[in-house]
Amino acid sequence: TLHKHGACVSIQLNHAGASAYAYRLEGQTPLSSSTTPSKKHGNIPRPMTHEEIYHAVEKFGDAAERVRRAGFDCVEI
Repeated sequence: TLHKHGACVSIQLNHAGASAYAYRLEGQTPLSSSTTPSKKHGNIPRPMTHEEIYHAVEKFGDAAERVRRAGFDCVEI
């Protein structure tokens, strides 16, 4: 493993938001914090509801816990 050579290992978790590839969303509209179009794709996202935001926060927490259990030293969200 990298640790045996003295390296620290980190990972970055993010939400694609408006920059999500529409073809990967199976007909769904990308979610973001506003309707500001993606500079990369021009997608116009749908603003997330409070419930969707809380759900995303919970899922990021779940993912960070899995990262910790997998032995990573750092996680950036």
